[in-house]
Amino acid sequence: GTSGEGGPVTVLGPAQDFVASTTEIKPKTTNTLDIGTSLLQFKDLYLEGTANLVDVTTTGDVTLTGAANNIVFDARDNALEFADNAKAAFGDATTPDLQIYHDGTDNYIESNAGELYIQGDGITLRSDTDTETYVTMDKDGAVALYYDNSKKFETTATGVAITGSLALDGIHLDDNEKITFGDSVTPDLEIFHNG
Repeated sequence: GTSGEGGPVTVLGPAQDFVASTTEIKPKTTNTLDIGTSLLQFKDLYLEGTANLVDVTTTGDVTLTGAANNIVFDARDNALEFADNAKAAFGDATTPDLQIYHDGTDNYIESNAGELYIQGDGITLRSDTDTETYVTMDKDGAVALYYDNSKKFETTATGVAITGSLALDGIHLDDNEKITFGDSVTPDLEIFHNG
């Protein structure tokens, strides 16, 4: 309203449940009014400032627009999709302690502080096509390394087991440490230096 048309309207609705001022529109009582319904919806909402939302539900895609890269929750794919170089960052916001991202060519898991722990009763590193194994690690068991999907090195309860030949640039044994050949109880041949 104006001075010629009457004073401004500051209370709206059949129960006078909307209150308007020069800086805000608010309900008279908290948490009692909806804006739109599932059948009668507003089209777009534009905000500049902070939106404080509680218990948000969306039935479609959600796009988080960054300065250079976007993140989208694709409702059809049930996937949170990060564009190239958009990072999932954890920890300190200035220099994130952990970052996960794809730069358009390669994939990165960057740990910038502390140790990087990968925990599980069994851990396997495999090829992108899931056809070749690189490393297996079992709780209370062996760690094994593979070459071309063939196990070559494996830890055991007493040491290590190697399949194939062993190529070394050199070998060092301290005094009285032995290289033995033959029967494991009483070796047929021993090579050592006694000091």
